[in-house]
Amino acid sequence: MATRHRLSLQVTFSSQQEKDAFQDRLDAAKRLLFPDGPLQRETLCFLNALLDRVLTASPTPTVDVGTPPASGSSLLDTSVNQKLIHAFTCAGMLPQQLVSFCSFAGIGETKKAYTHTMYYTLKSMSVLNGIAEASMQVAIEKVKALPHYATIGETREIVCTRKVMADVVARGLNVTEVAHDFQSQVTRFVTDELRAINSYDTWHGTKNVVKEMKKICSGTVANRNKSWFTELSDKMKSTKTHLYWCMKNCTGNAHDLRVMIMNISRHYQGDHQGCHYESRCCLPGYVPKRKLLSDPAAIRALEGALTRTSIYRYAAHYCRCRDTYWIESFNHQLLTYLSKRVHFGMTLMNLAVLDWNENVQRAATSHRVYLNARRPDHQAPSRVLRPKTFNFVKHIWEAYVHLNSVLSDEEEGSNDDGIFVPGLEDGDFVDDDADDNDDDDDNDDDDDNDDDNDDDDDNDDAEDIVEDEM
Repeated sequence: MATRHRLSLQVTFSSQQEKDAFQDRLDAAKRLLFPDGPLQRETLCFLNALLDRVLTASPTPTVDVGTPPASGSSLLDTSVNQKLIHAFTCAGMLPQQLVSFCSFAGIGETKKAYTHTMYYTLKSMSVLNGIAEASMQVAIEKVKALPHYATIGETREIVCTRKVMADVVARGLNVTEVAHDFQSQVTRFVTDELRAINSYDTWHGTKNVVKEMKKICSGTVANRNKSWFTELSDKMKSTKTHLYWCMKNCTGNAHDLRVMIMNISRHYQGDHQGCHYESRCCLPGYVPKRKLLSDPAAIRALEGALTRTSIYRYAAHYCRCRDTYWIESFNHQLLTYLSKRVHFGMTLMNLAVLDWNENVQRAATSHRVYLNARRPDHQAPSRVLRPKTFNFVKHIWEAYVHLNSVLSDEEEGSNDDGIFVPGLEDGDFVDDDADDNDDDDDNDDDDDNDDDNDDDDDNDDAEDIVEDEM
């Protein structure tokens, strides 16, 4: 049996005449809501008009059909407007996208000053940022608790690296090694200033190997066995796989890595004395899948290509086999909230952090093998992850309601000591001093101006502030 829910909506009126007119329309709607056939057109029109009136109300616990109450009223946690703004914000939408959606659907839209009031006067943004800070601190403590605790910072720009490193050190993390995708300025910063171990990403190190091998594995008929060799035509991708294996099994020794790389040429010649004893080529009955090298010119070409790779030349930075998998994965996660074509502040960035911290390394339900005709060699099983959860959305809303219920009991203009974070012990708060700066005061002033004046210039200022912060 389906559960029935009752929706309670409190409505205030400026006059008895307006109340009677609304009651008449409501009674007419009740008679239309229970016909034998489908809903009547008049019912849909009435519901659309009612929703439009709700969406254009000011942030207040009641839907005032007359003059909107002043800002600063107590918060009702079932407010349709504020839950709508909270939902589209946590979904990564921009205020203008909500306006366009409501406008196209014909359901009414919230005013820009309304959104601005909820973000800054009612401190919705402060709540979000405070919970994000708490989530990051929890993640930092988990890292410190690891038995092999060592933090690896991963960036690609020297300016970004300096800022990130300063923030990482300030949070009490111990930076012992930095992995990046081969930036000389970052390398000098890590080795000379940080005095830390520098490593290069393995994927970036091998991505040009196939391109380099292609020069000696294929070409025109006129240059066959001159600049390229038929004996090497089947060894382009397998050489890249060998390089990965060498970096993973060199035990962090740069000399051993170079020796193992040069052994690739001897392996393709049928000499397996330098190969690992557990490799298939060292087992009895091994039959090579690729043609053995016998042309001295082809052997020299292969050895020359191997020595020209960045992995061989900078073996000291590749011998630890580091990768930037987690930072690349997080960057992909950011695209859910941060479009590359728009400049954003920290609000949506913090939403991405909350989403990431809640769902990273979640358990898998099973494994599945995807076969690709273009990549027949890719047959490793892929994990089928559990569905993502978004508990942080509920936590932000609960903290927002709690904060404004406290503020409503205090005198107007008083400051709150912190932000309540659901999930923490009772009485625990997240320090909000970093967000309560002069910018918030300026935003409050702008909101007061919007309430006192309906000029277009004031509304435009509020729009600019919201767009800059988002």
